[in-house]
Order: sequence, then structure tokens, then C-alpha cells
Amino acid sequence: ALTLIAGVDTTWSGIGSAMLHLATHPQDVRRLIDEPEIMPLAVEELLRAYSPVTMARIATDDVEVAGCPIKAGDKVLMNFPGANRDPEVFENPHEVILDRAQNRHVAFGAGIHRCAGSNLARMELRVAVEEWLKRIPEFRLADDAVVTWAGVPEWSSTGSNTFQLQLFAMTNRQLAQLFLRLEQLLAGLFADDYPQQPAEGAHIPPQRQLFAFRVIAANLLQ
Repeated sequence: ALTLIAGVDTTWSGIGSAMLHLATHPQDVRRLIDEPEIMPLAVEELLRAYSPVTMARIATDDVEVAGCPIKAGDKVLMNFPGANRDPEVFENPHEVILDRAQNRHVAFGAGIHRCAGSNLARMELRVAVEEWLKRIPEFRLADDAVVTWAGVPEWSSTGSNTFQLQLFAMTNRQLAQLFLRLEQLLAGLFADDYPQQPAEGAHIPPQRQLFAFRVIAANLLQ
């Protein structure tokens, strides 16, 4: 089961939170466009500020942590998002600083249980943001948008579930090309099978609808 679900919920949560941040902070969008060289640092900062993972463990022995007694068999939530906003570790921890130099966050955990796919997740987040900004440099949260979060009704350091963006000067064809490009970059499959200019009304056979990006692109071209 872990092989099937690892990197799915967590990765889209990280991407969704990053896009929500950019949709509500146009100054950060402009900076990433003007200073693309800071993108690696920005990815780390977005992961720190909007950590998409928490992990639970079961205590095997009686122990006391910072004055809190934990009994063997107790369930313990490893609050990575809270650790990533620790003022003793991070200067101005609640501020997103895209070029934060000292950033030893634990968004991917720590020790022997650190996420094995962390580098893939970083790449996916970077590709998603870079390709989005190349094609949609101006966007914002829709005025009447309601942001919902996976499992909780209000803002928290977990993955953004749904929100509505207002895009500027984008046609369906341009959006379709964006989603096709993202699918090609993230999946690395069938990249040569799609023309740079998709034909009007292009249809994707059901057996090859492997990724949501491709399905969305097909629907936009109908």
C-alpha cells in the first residue's frame, strides 16, 4: 500500500499549498519571475512554511518529553509543521522568506525514517511552480474563493485541498498546453507523442489517461 500512495497525497498537498501562497502573495510571484536563481531556496522555504506531512508513532516505553509524560502504547503525533516554525531554530519563523539561507527544516522527517522520496518531491514542486509561472505569471485567489483543507476547516500547516484561482489572459488552448507540459515533465512518459500545438478537439484514448494533467488538457480542448 505504501508503494501505491507514497508521494501522492503529500506531493499534491505541497504543490497546492505553494500555489495558494503565491496566489495570495504577488510580490513573491514577481520575485520568482525576476530572480529564477532563487527557486531552489524558495522550494525549501515553501516546504518549511507549509509542511505537508505529519507522522504518528506508538510509544514503546514510558518516557517524559519536556515535562509531558508518555506511556507505552500511547499514540504520539510528530508535529513536523510545528517544528518548522520553531523560533529557536528559524528567524521570523512565520514569515515566508524565499531566499532563506539557513533552513534545516524537517518537512521530510529526520533520522532513519526520513522520506526516501524527498528529492523527487522537491523536483515535482519545483517543476510545477516553474512551469506554472512561465505560462501564468499573473494569478490570484478568486474574490469569492473558499479555501478548504484536507481534514480541517481552517488554515493549518497541512495540504491545501481545494481553492479557486483567477487567471489572467489565458485561453483554453494555453491552459491545455500547460497541463500537458506538466504531465510530460512530472511523468516522463510519452513526451514525444504530443505535438507542441495540440490539435483542436484532440482526444486521448482512455487506456492512456494515466495522469490528471492529461485528462484536464483533453477536456480543455473540447
